[in-house]
Amino acid sequence: MSDFAQLQEAARAAGVQVSRPTNVDIPMVSGVGTIGEVLNCTMGNWTGEPTAYTYQWMGNGDPIAAAVAADYTIVAGDAGRALTCVVTATNNVGSTAAPPSNAVVVAAAAAAAAAHPAAAHPAAHPADAHPQSRENPGAAAGERNRR
Repeated sequence: MSDFAQLQEAARAAGVQVSRPTNVDIPMVSGVGTIGEVLNCTMGNWTGEPTAYTYQWMGNGDPIAAAVAADYTIVAGDAGRALTCVVTATNNVGSTAAPPSNAVVVAAAAAAAAAHPAAAHPAAHPADAHPQSRENPGAAAGERNRR
């Protein structure tokens, strides 16, 4: 056994960390990919006794500025993007980043609805605003055009 291996073994026996954290289970994102919804990222599971965790939210693989907490609120600019979270664990020896979490894709149609709410729910045509049919104005909604 090398001197270094003996030193590592002695350090472990004394309860001293001798390696950076190692990710065992990748972080997991939960939530719905809708603008205004809050996503949550778990830290995953680690060995190496991490003492701190940091989070970085990603959109299509690129870091999202100032999105560095376990929770992230989806904004209109995220429409059409795949959102993931990268967790970094740190101990007294160093830091390790886990692979990216599962992706939550934000619906592209949600951006149009958020930017133009009237387009998502157009006003009813005045003739359609009542349960009567234009062809048979006296008919109730369930009885239109029965002949």
